[in-house]
Amino acid sequence: MKKGFTLVELLAVLIILSLIIVIAGGSYSKVSKKNKQNQCINLKKQIENLAIEYVIDTNGLYNNANEDNARWITLAMLIKNGYIEKEDLVNPFDNTSCDNGWNCNATTASSSANYYVIVNYNEGKYTAIFNGIKCE
Repeated sequence: MKKGFTLVELLAVLIILSLIIVIAGGSYSKVSKKNKQNQCINLKKQIENLAIEYVIDTNGLYNNANEDNARWITLAMLIKNGYIEKEDLVNPFDNTSCDNGWNCNATTASSSANYYVIVNYNEGKYTAIFNGIKCE
């Protein structure tokens, strides 16, 4: 009696393994993309929270607030005052950063610049909006 596998048995095993790899590869791709989106969203929230902290630490909205009771905070302000490191500002979704695509040197925010955070104070609560990065 011969020991071993026939060619048909080996081909069947290879086909099953190939199918498992294809299914797992597609799942991994989806999970990886979702993970990068979550990291990007977390970075965006971190920047917004640090901008709120910066505003509170610098006398709230009484200092340099506009008529809408909002204050625009640039990334340069956060970096210069030690709230975040320039190296930490990397969008994991598309790898843009201060060195590649972001304007982290602007000292004043304007509506033509994308990389600023608008901090508002309304009904006893601070809120922030940072639309500078895309997480999709």
